[in-house]
Amino acid sequence: TLIITKTAIVVEGEEIVAVRNGDVDASLKEGGADGRKIPRLSSFLGNLRREHDAALARDGKPVPPVPELMIIADRSTPYGLLLSVMFSAKQKEAGYKRFRLIVQKNRVVSPT
Repeated sequence: TLIITKTAIVVEGEEIVAVRNGDVDASLKEGGADGRKIPRLSSFLGNLRREHDAALARDGKPVPPVPELMIIADRSTPYGLLLSVMFSAKQKEAGYKRFRLIVQKNRVVSPT
């Protein structure tokens, strides 16, 4: 589960990158301010997915052929930030192809 808060992008309870003024700092994006990919997020998601898939295989459970990522965000999350998160998750190293988006309407999303 990935949570976008007003102050961070959090995956499985771990803060991956900070969010300030509705976006990730340009220095953390591939291509700077005009970039979409957040390399740290792509890398973290890829490692997490490989660990999850390996655990399923060890337990004799089927590994899903099309991995799905659940994203939880507040309704005030800027579209550009959501787009950057999904773009980063779709990169080859992360490998997510499907998303389940949950938008919280009336409260701020917290990572806990």
